Amino acid sequence: MNRLAMANGIEYLHVLQPNQYVPDSKPMGDAELEVAYLEDHPYRKHVLTGYPKLLEVSKQCGVEGVPFLDLTMLFQKEEEPVYIDTCCHLNQRGNDIMGAAVAKAISRRGWQ
Repeated sequence: MNRLAMANGIEYLHVLQPNQYVPDSKPMGDAELEVAYLEDHPYRKHVLTGYPKLLEVSKQCGVEGVPFLDLTMLFQKEEEPVYIDTCCHLNQRGNDIMGAAVAKAISRRGWQ
């Protein structure tokens, strides 16, 4: 995707989004757990096996000059609920936090 974007004069940033099934990535209270976490959710096993692989591949992104932003631990200290379902979707607060993190990464690169 980076090569395609660059070939068309477009800056590219690859972002690995947070997910509630990444271990220790977010403290969850009872209310958030009730709506946003299922121990036996089919996606959970894929997150547990897939995210470590994605993070390993992200090292290659750096070698190849592909900007990569790992947001898996973005909510590690966020006590307020941010997830609205058992998949990975965020409420407005979560979207605002993630949007600010992406904007900060873009501004550090000097993109316009």
